[in-house]
Parts: sequence; C-alpha cells; structure tokens
Amino acid sequence: METDNSPRSLHPKRKLFLLITLMLLSLIFSRSIDLGYLPESGMKAISVQIEYKGVFQEQIERLITSPLENELQSIPGIKRISSVCEQESATITIFFHDTAQLDRSYLLVRDVTERLYASLPEGVQRPVLLKSDMKSRPVFILAVDYDQDISEEELRTRFENVEGTGRVEIGGAPQKEVQIRFSPWLLAHCGLTLSDLNNALGSWNLIRSWNVANHLPAIVDSRVRSISDIAQLPVGRNLRIGDVADISLDQTPRKSLALFNGKASILVSVSKAGDANSVRLCAGLREASKAIPNATIVYDHGAHIESALKQVAINIGIGILAVSLLTMLILKRAAPALLICLNIPFSLVITIAGLKVFGFSLDIMTLSGLAVGTGMVIDAGVVFVEDESHYSRYSILVSGISTISVFLPLIFAPHSLQTAYAGIALSISMMITASMLYVFFILPDLLASMEGDKGNQVKIEEKSSPMKGHAIISRIRLPVIIALPLICLAVFYLAAGMQIQESDPAEQESFRFYLEFPPGANLDMVQSRASGPLSRISSIAGVKFFSATLKPERVEASVHLVPGGDHYSVRSAIQNVTRAIPEAFLYFPEKGAEDQSLSIITTGPETERLKAINADLAKRIQAELGYDDIVFHYKEVLPTNYLSFDSDYLTLSSTLPISLYNYLFSSLSGPVTGKWYTPLLPQGYADIRFFASQAGGYSTKQLLSMTVPLGNGSYTRVDSIATLDKRQETGNIYHFGRERSATMSVSVPRDAIKDAIEHLRLLSDASDYPTGYRSYVAPYYLETARQQQQLILVLVLSTACVFIVLMFHFEKITSTLLCMLQIPLSFSLPLIYFFLSHRAVDSAALIGLILVGGIAVNNGVLVLNELKGIEKNGRTIGLALRKKSPSIIISSLTTIAGIIPLLFKGNQSQAILASFSLTIALGVGASMLFLYLSFFALFPISHRPTSHRR
Repeated sequence: METDNSPRSLHPKRKLFLLITLMLLSLIFSRSIDLGYLPESGMKAISVQIEYKGVFQEQIERLITSPLENELQSIPGIKRISSVCEQESATITIFFHDTAQLDRSYLLVRDVTERLYASLPEGVQRPVLLKSDMKSRPVFILAVDYDQDISEEELRTRFENVEGTGRVEIGGAPQKEVQIRFSPWLLAHCGLTLSDLNNALGSWNLIRSWNVANHLPAIVDSRVRSISDIAQLPVGRNLRIGDVADISLDQTPRKSLALFNGKASILVSVSKAGDANSVRLCAGLREASKAIPNATIVYDHGAHIESALKQVAINIGIGILAVSLLTMLILKRAAPALLICLNIPFSLVITIAGLKVFGFSLDIMTLSGLAVGTGMVIDAGVVFVEDESHYSRYSILVSGISTISVFLPLIFAPHSLQTAYAGIALSISMMITASMLYVFFILPDLLASMEGDKGNQVKIEEKSSPMKGHAIISRIRLPVIIALPLICLAVFYLAAGMQIQESDPAEQESFRFYLEFPPGANLDMVQSRASGPLSRISSIAGVKFFSATLKPERVEASVHLVPGGDHYSVRSAIQNVTRAIPEAFLYFPEKGAEDQSLSIITTGPETERLKAINADLAKRIQAELGYDDIVFHYKEVLPTNYLSFDSDYLTLSSTLPISLYNYLFSSLSGPVTGKWYTPLLPQGYADIRFFASQAGGYSTKQLLSMTVPLGNGSYTRVDSIATLDKRQETGNIYHFGRERSATMSVSVPRDAIKDAIEHLRLLSDASDYPTGYRSYVAPYYLETARQQQQLILVLVLSTACVFIVLMFHFEKITSTLLCMLQIPLSFSLPLIYFFLSHRAVDSAALIGLILVGGIAVNNGVLVLNELKGIEKNGRTIGLALRKKSPSIIISSLTTIAGIIPLLFKGNQSQAILASFSLTIALGVGASMLFLYLSFFALFPISHRPTSHRR
C-alpha cells in the first residue's frame, strides 16, 4: 500500500506541531510575570512630614499645616487632605483618586512643598515625603536583637533604599550622641553664654573643601577625633569647654521601647508605596535584612502571597485533573476526551501570556479566573464532539460571546473597580477565546486524524417512543410552574435586602491593637505597667509572633497567628491579659467578625468645641441607639506653663524676648546643635546635644529661680522679669478636608450596618450644631459602599448585555426570555446560601454572580439551537434535552470541578475565594437543575407525532 503523502494527511500533524510550539513560546514569555495577592490598587496617598523643634501645635498649624494644605489643594487628582499637628511636628496626608499617577503626583507634591519651604521660618526642617498613608499596614516587620551594635539611621537607610518602600518605622533602636552638660550659673560666672560654647565647637569641628579649575580639590579636615578632644577645645580666655561642661558619648533618651515575644528588641516596620508590588518589595527587604546579624523576620507579607499563590496553583492543578477525569468518565471515549482536555493547557498558557502582555500580575483574582476557565474551556470541546453540525458551532460561538459580554460593563465602571476586577475578567475572557480558537481551528483536524465515528447521537428527527417518566413529569408540572415565579420573586427579594461587606485579607493572618494611657504617661510609666502583662501574650494558644512598640501614652502591638488560629479566642485572651494593666484602654482598630467600627468626624474652627459636640453626640448615641462601644480618637490635654515677660523691664535692659526664649529653650530642652562625624561609630556620626545640668528635672520653683542673661550684660532671675500661670492647651490638632476635626468611632453589629448608619445620620442631622460645624457619618465606609453599589450596577448592565446578545442571536423575544429566565433561577441557590448562613455578600461574590449570569444562559442556547425550525413542544424539548444532556452535564460539572478545589482547607486565600467559588458552584448547579425543570414545566409533553421543518 502506498503511503499517502498529500498535504491533507499531514495537516493535523502540522497543526499539532504549531500548537505545541505556540504553547512553549507562550510559556517562556510568561515565565517572568509578576506575582501579587490582590490587584495592587492600594490607597494612593503621599505623606509629608515636617519638624519644627520647640514649637507647639497651634504654631505648627498656623505656620506650616494650613499654608501647605492651601497650596497642595491645587494639585489635580486629590480626593481629600487630612493632617495632624503635634508638638514640634506635622504630618499631612494627601489621598488621590484611583486614576491619578502616583509618581507624577509625588513630583507635584514635592514641587509645592519645596516652594513653600523657602518661605517657612528658619528652624523648620526640610519636609520628608513618603508614598504611603501613615496608617497603612506594614508588609514587612523585622526584629533585631537589642544588643546588636546597629543604629536607627543605618537601619532606616538600608530599608528605604529598597524600591517600593513607603514608610519605615523603627522602634526601640539605640542611638549614640555627644552630650555636653553645662551649668547656666557656672557659664554666667565665667562670663560665657551657650552660644559661646556652640560657636567654639563649630569653629574647630569642621570639614570644608574648595576647588579651583585645573587643580586638584583641597579639603580642610579639622574634625575632633575623640570625646577628650572636644573637652580641650578653647572657649573664652584661658578656658576650655571641659572646664565649664561635662562631655560624654551616651545613648540618646529613648523615644520608644520595642518588644518581640516579650523580649527587648529593635523593630523595623515597612509599609509599601501605594502602587508598589508587595512580592517584589518584600523580596528586596528580605535581601536587605540578610546582612543584619541576629535578625528575625516577624512578618513577611510577600512570603504569604507566594505561599497562597502556590496553594491556589496546586488547587488549580487538582481542578484540571478532576475536570479531565470527569470528562473521560462521562464521554467514555478516551481519545476525544484527551483531545478536549488538551484545550486546558493550551488556553492556560495563552491566557497567562496575554496577562503578561497587558501588564497584569498573577494574583488571587487572575488565578481565580484561570480556575473558572479551566472548567469552562471544556464546554466548547464537548459540545463540538457530541455534535459537529453548523448549529453546534453557532451555539459555541453564542455561548462564548454571552459569557464574555457580562464583563463589558466593567469598561465603564470606576477605575477602582476596573483595577480590582479587570484581571479576572480578562483571564476568563481570554480562556474562552483561546478555547474557541482551539475548537474551531485545531480540534476538528485532530479528531479527523483519529479513527472511529462520533458515537451514537440522538437525532431530533427520530420517531422514538414516548419518553420514560412522562407521567411523573406531568404530575409535577403544575407545582413547578407555580414555584418558578415564586423562586424568581424570592431571588429579587433576597437581592434587594442583601448586605455587601468587605473583609481585609490581611486580618486572616494578623491583627493589631493599641493600648492608650492617660495624658502625660511617659515611656518609663508605660513600660513599668505594660511590659509584664504584654510578655504573656506570646504564650497564648494560636499566637505565632507578638511584637509591640511602647511609646509615651501608647502601645502599638501586632499579633501574628499560626495557620488556622482563632481570632476570637486570641482577642479574648488579650482582653483578659490587658485588664491587669492600670489606666490602660484597649482598642482594636480592625473589629472582629461580628462588629464594624464606623467613624464620625466633626469639623469646625475650634478644637475644644469639636470635642464638646462629640461628647454630647456620644451621649445621645448611647441613650437613644444603645451603642455603648464608642472610642474618642483624642485625649484630654495636660495644663501648660505660660511665661509672660515684663516688656518694660526687657526694654530698659535692652533684652529681646527671642534671646530669652533661645536661652531657656537651649538650656532646658537639650536641642541638637551640630554633628560629630567620626568613623568610630556604626552610623558614622553622632548628634551633639547641649544640656543644662538639671535639664528635664526642673520644678516650677527651680524654673522661676533660674538665672538668665540680659541684653546689657547683667544677669537676673526668671521670676524678676516674668510671671507664670497655667492654661489648657489644645493638644494635637487634626484636620479633615482642611478644617479642624475631632473623630470618634462607634462599634455596631455587622448585620445592622445600614440601619446603624441611617440612625446615626438622623441623630447627627437632628443635632443643633453651631454655625461652621458639621459631622460626617461613616465617610470611609460609605466610600467603599458606593464602589459596591457601582458593582451592583455592573451586574445589572451585564444582564442587559446578555439580553442583547441573545436577541441578536434568536431574533425572537420568546426564546430570549426563556434563556434569560435561567439567570434569576441560577442566582437562587447562592443567595439562599448567603441568607441561611448569615454571611454578607462581598465583592468577590458579586463578581461570581456576574459570571453565573453569563454561564446560566449557555445551556438554554444549546437546547434552543437544536430546536431551530422545529415546533417546540414537550416531545421535541425532551428529545433535545436528551441529546444535549451529555454536553449540559459535562459543562456544568467540569465548571464546578474546576472551582471547587479552591475551597480546600488549609488554603491561605480561602477567605477571599470562598464566596467567589461557592457562588459559581451553586449558581452553575442551580442553572443545570432549573433548566430541566423550567423547560418541562413550560412545554407540556405531547403524544402526537412531531412535524419537522429542517
């Protein structure tokens, strides 16, 4: 027998070779695709930090915050501005809309701050800009042994240089400085001032350079080499600095104390810039931490992401295996089933390459789309193998277009929704598109090259005997007809009343809490009261790591759980431990599964009036609404000493008030006046700080008896030129939308959030606010809720898109409505599940419903396409359903099999994927069930022969 070497006989092999080549090229191209947890759409924010030593909050607000906010407001793309004015510093946070380009916005903010900085007072430090919100969660926490010889500056520089770093907070780090302690009385006796000491040090401890064209640069290096050298520097006549001051190299006064599992440590917390990739950032931070001895990574969000993605990928592999086995078992033909399943790897690698081209990363959402697509790509192949007619190909095309069309409204959705869900929409759409290309152009030739027929297909023209079970179907027809509209009404009722809530994925692995102490509680007091009880938290069952930073008046703690750790029990144990801490208030910024914290922000001109308004509103909330868990995000302030100078005395003695202020400030506050650059220290330099001998230990009586220099060269006591009284200061000043603000939060049950917001708003509106004051109820929650409402609108528009596609295909309203009926019926099981389980619907579940709406009509399209040109009655419907049942059952079961593995226990992303995968699984199952029920209910079984018009 001669071998047939015609091009036609080699055509399938060529296509198979091209298929494998295309898959390999796509796999190589997509190998470097970025990884992520959720789409990197973090809050786009830029923080500006400015320090002004020795200045109180009202001056900070007047001189820095208000002018800078007014200038920043003109930058395009700003959503809102908030700020806090503290003693000696201000932090301004600018929040941008999702469409803003953070790099460009950063440059604009930098230009504005630099321009304004030139007009600020001389003592204001240069602004520091960070690409993150000051309240954002850290993505990386490192604990370093406290005994490690490393400085805060060295740690900060090491981690700030990693690309993608936003804010770096370091707690408990030691820092050495040169401390020069002098006696004001001894200086006065020697005829010296603090300026004389400072000028003497600056004149000798210097390094300067100059350069002349065509010559080598010259450097003058007169730096002091040791502490003893500083003591020998001359000051005045026949005096040296060491004669009038004690000089030492000591640790700086601690600003904070850090604990790791109860042991004193240095904690480094890094937050990412708003648009940075968490996986890439954490990889860089891990690399930077390798050079630090005795360092322990407490928390690594990037490693969690990689572990979660690995688990999802494994579950997708299990889904692929389940889908393949299920296809082979139901088809009972190994060769066609194998060719159909070859569509899965083909569509997967093409889709991943497409995601790479469009700039998407492999994250939970895109992987979820791949998991769903794994089951859906089987559908077209099964339909084609079962029936290679023209109608079959048309059904595949219409089904694919209807499924893809549900994502079209995302094009017109807000940018935040596009960022969050474009990945899953694109991955599913590309999977379906690649699947149809495979089925239309590759599968036919591969099937043709194999021997065997297509099996026993049921022809619609066959005059078969009446269907078995028609008597049973006839008896249940009336109840089903009554039940279908009732189910649809129940779906609309449940949909109208369903609650939409989001859960923070980071809360599944860790949570934070704060301990607030009374005003004036210094670090030593906080440490003595809190260290012992806090050290017991690391031994609580379910706690993997525990870290805390102790500051004056406050403890900021982070608890990291073991996999599967119970949040509720750990929180309860922490509450029991912290009850033993005197005068400490425990606050969880992220509430638990049962409650939700709603902010109420009151704005107006005066801080004390704002606090009074909030206090009155809180009493009314407790009395009228019964919400007792209310937290005020500010404290009562301590009284402040006010010195009032005698202006006549100062005039007669030729003394300027600024000179007296500088002398008192320098003597009592211990300002940094210079730097000692030396290779003897790890950080390469040390601050030089002047202290009065009793600085920090002065009583009011000692302050008034302190001797100060006058402009005429004489000296006098403070109480001879000034009077002292006590007044209430404002404490920290907060701004919201460029107005002063005071914030409180109200904890309400999660299942009553809508009612709670409405009641709080009515109560707020009924309040008699003074002119210029108003309250914003739950502004951040409502901002998120508006995005979720927009997602519901996308769901409605997606249904309309499916309707348009079906009308274009069928050109008959009856057939279109018959298919569209499957959408509310398919929604029934998911919504009933959420209702009975008392779970709130989140955005992932809404995306699942959108996808179910596109899948639900596909089975109806298959059946109705089979009936084109044939009278629709019970008999023809039954024959069409019997013929298409293998395709319907395989399509539904493979889709469910592809998504169900995402629910396996131990999956770190289960909290995110559970609602999404359950919604699709239940929706597809309901679609298959109600397809049969609705068709048999609407078309009674007929015993007369069928007329054919094909």
